[in-house]
Amino acid sequence: MAYKNIQIKRALLFVAFVILMTIWLLILGFHKDPYIQSTLGALSVASSENEYFISVSGNDTNTGSIDSPFLTLSHALDYANPGDTVWVRGGDFKSHSYAGKVTISGKNGTEANPILVKAYNNEVPIFEYIKIQNSSWLELKGLTIIGAKTLPQEFQQIDHIYADDESVGIILGQENATTRQQKCAQKFPSYLDTVDYWLNNWSAGISIHTSHDILVSDNDVSYHSAGVQVREESDSVIVVNNEIHNNLNGVYTWKNTGDVYSSDDLLISNNHIFYNLKFGIFLMRYAQNTKVEDNLIEYNALTHIGINNGSNNSYIYNNRLKFGGYYSECMDYPGASAISVADGGTGNIIDSNIISDQIDYSANDGNGIISDYTTAGITAINNVVYDNMGSGFSSTHSGNNIILNNTFANNGYGSSAPRYGIRMSDTEDANNVIANNIIYKNANGGILLNNGLISQQEYIDYNLYYQPNKPIMLGSSVDANQQYTDFSQYKNGVAKDLGIDQHSLSADPKFVNEVAKDFSLSTSSSAIDAGTNTYTSINNKNINNVYDIGAIENLSTPNNNNNNGTSGQGAQSAICKGDYNNDDKIDENDFETFAKNYKKNDLDCTLDLSNDDCYLNIIDFVIFADSYSKQIECNF
Repeated sequence: MAYKNIQIKRALLFVAFVILMTIWLLILGFHKDPYIQSTLGALSVASSENEYFISVSGNDTNTGSIDSPFLTLSHALDYANPGDTVWVRGGDFKSHSYAGKVTISGKNGTEANPILVKAYNNEVPIFEYIKIQNSSWLELKGLTIIGAKTLPQEFQQIDHIYADDESVGIILGQENATTRQQKCAQKFPSYLDTVDYWLNNWSAGISIHTSHDILVSDNDVSYHSAGVQVREESDSVIVVNNEIHNNLNGVYTWKNTGDVYSSDDLLISNNHIFYNLKFGIFLMRYAQNTKVEDNLIEYNALTHIGINNGSNNSYIYNNRLKFGGYYSECMDYPGASAISVADGGTGNIIDSNIISDQIDYSANDGNGIISDYTTAGITAINNVVYDNMGSGFSSTHSGNNIILNNTFANNGYGSSAPRYGIRMSDTEDANNVIANNIIYKNANGGILLNNGLISQQEYIDYNLYYQPNKPIMLGSSVDANQQYTDFSQYKNGVAKDLGIDQHSLSADPKFVNEVAKDFSLSTSSSAIDAGTNTYTSINNKNINNVYDIGAIENLSTPNNNNNNGTSGQGAQSAICKGDYNNDDKIDENDFETFAKNYKKNDLDCTLDLSNDDCYLNIIDFVIFADSYSKQIECNF
């Protein structure tokens, strides 16, 4: 695949980058800095004291050299010490009676010298599974993991709905449970039987148990109940640059009874996650401090990202999510949204994502983002949410949400139930902040605050509405007297009485190219410089994009009141980590900035690239190296 060729090229460029960095450090005079010296040492493959090889044609009685390889990975790791590398030759280990089923237990590298398990010379080694337990500072790179499960051809590509009996018709979520169950058994037996089997015969492709500092990169993982599973109080796991597909769930966390959490400080970055039978990413049972960024997540049968069961402090940033929800009619609780925070904990932030094409024929969900039974609320900021069958943002039995600087466009079409830009209807959905949002051409209106909720919000203002011939604000889904289509009457009437939307606008936002789904603002847009900067810091994160209304800051007319030193663009901005001087490329000038600040406190967090700890460390170094090696214009 072209994607894999790009990864190979990046790997070669990365080696060149390390060499170039060494030269630059000498030129810049940082060769005496012990922190930078130790970092370069950690990145150097040549620092490995020993190298071992395994091959399908090998034998564990061999010496482990390239000419006399071992057979099993477990045996090779018995010899490996910190800094050593186990090279895996291409071949189908899975076909061997035991070599393809790997358990790594109690194996520990160090921060400076991790133990590396890597495919040799871009060869393709295939395993059934790799389980890591009670281990640390291990790296798995370039492996292919294929489980023993099989998929009917109809579910190998989840880009449409396959029904065994299409005569049943649409199964609505509001139907009687017994009736629904009978219809589902008739309409979707193949899908339901497959999911049931995969759930009750659990397996994981790469499974990490009670371990820390594990790097999982550049692997291809498929045909498991969980593609990559992180569980039982595992810490500081990085899942990056993987292809994770055709699993029940792509990335999954879990804790057993007695565990405090499932995972802590988990980073899921730059992966392609697709064709999974349920969830793309499922953060279950108190996953904490998770960062999900820069992933392409598409064509998953239910939800792309789920944050459930007390999972907290998740930061979902700069992902592209599209095409999901195909089989939501027969969920236990029907309805699937693209990003779902259900029974979530505190501090969950959804920032700068592009979310589209979530379907849901059950007429319960299909939302871009939902806060569901999450009393602490969530923060949704800088997201572009469009063309979803449900509402752009929905809150059910939650409240305390912050909905800031989003663009909600063309949502709600195709659903048999009324859907809006923002929808709230339960008693608990109070005390929300709704500001700086563009609410544009949503099917049944702009914002629904049902059952008296319109008077129970913390703050509603500085929004831009464009809902031709549809209500801008609805205080009721059924009472026409509480549905406000004329903006002037609304603003000077009920809104004035309630002290809401007094700085909001009703105007065409003049997107650059709506047909091409470019929701950035043209220079003549009335949304430019029309927002509020009241909410400049959210959940201890410095948010720069607060001046224009909508998700994408227009940079051609910079706001002179921006004192943050950077102009955050929000969703659809360049994925350009390390472009410190904002010149749309990562070059030697940016490297100089990075080198000068390495291992130094960065109190305003503007230089931090990885985990928002306001500190440049080895993880930031690796991310900067990857960005530097691309040497391309910084375009989304």
